[in-house]
Amino acid sequence: EFNPELIIEIDEGKSSLDNTYRYVVSEIERIEAKKIRDAELPILRERTKNFKPEIINASCCEIVKIPNGYVQTFIFSPPYYMLKSYHKNKEDVENELGHEKTVEEYLENLVTLIALCKSKLKMDGCIFVNIADTQLDFSLEGIPGRLAEKLKALGFYWRNEIVWEKINGMYKGNDSNFTLSTERILMFSLIRDYKHNTVTMPCELKETTKIVTSGGTYSYRSANGKPRNPTYLNPEKTDKNLRDYLDIKAIKTASCHQKSDYLPKGSYHTAPFPVDIPKILIAKTTDPGDVVCDIFAGSGTTAEACEILGRKFIGFELINEFAEMAEYRLLKCHLDMLEKHKAQESSQLTIDLFQELAEAA
Repeated sequence: EFNPELIIEIDEGKSSLDNTYRYVVSEIERIEAKKIRDAELPILRERTKNFKPEIINASCCEIVKIPNGYVQTFIFSPPYYMLKSYHKNKEDVENELGHEKTVEEYLENLVTLIALCKSKLKMDGCIFVNIADTQLDFSLEGIPGRLAEKLKALGFYWRNEIVWEKINGMYKGNDSNFTLSTERILMFSLIRDYKHNTVTMPCELKETTKIVTSGGTYSYRSANGKPRNPTYLNPEKTDKNLRDYLDIKAIKTASCHQKSDYLPKGSYHTAPFPVDIPKILIAKTTDPGDVVCDIFAGSGTTAEACEILGRKFIGFELINEFAEMAEYRLLKCHLDMLEKHKAQESSQLTIDLFQELAEAA
């Protein structure tokens, strides 16, 4: 009923019955979700007249219109090389970032774009690039590392390579390689002493015994009697600096699928981003009121994180359906935040990134 031609693909062995069924169900859900968003978006715009979401339905190259030194933090995930296409017609795909003839050409285009972002960045700001590698002829191309070296040559400090775990890494249909279950976020700053805040996560208490050494200083021994090093370690410490590996304990909603509470079921983007990721990055490198920019805004994950944490957001999204999805999501989130502010009778909402984990600990 949805598309009889799919039966032919099953008969010819191009698709399994199970995969075809899941595809049809997700497509039907996507169509129904779009109907809901199209019906509700005008109402949301009317209810939020005093709030103008800065989600621009245009190419990321339009950031030239942003004043220089205006953005505190850039967070974005560019199209990966030869992995996905966001356009339907062949001509658009050929001109799309990520579909260059060579990896080097792709990297040069990406560096040119990031150089443009650099001019819009505050001197104490940061750029986060979520990017994956690509296999060509069964060999990895080393894209994240090659990009980082080019950005160092552009004048950036390469501060971190953050690895985050996906709970549903996609099996590629063969067992010659290990299934990919992580992605990388490259972190860059313009200066050594960039703006940063302390972001911690809970750690378990360790059973220790306090003793006084012959020199009069304090030392600690674990429950098994072995010395704890270094001696200045606080055994009662309940949190620790966030690590550069974010597992599913640190990012509670880590998933490749879009599960925002502010989008109807079936709202689908081909490369979504768990909202806890930008929340952590924003909390680390910005203060309330700072400007955060996502030049590949997609379905608005970074926009939602900014609204929750009280930051200003600017986003660019070329595909109209995704731009409207992001606007819908941001408006729904904005109304929800207003209700929470009102309920707490407070001008500022306090967000604990790891509240659930802390309570569990």
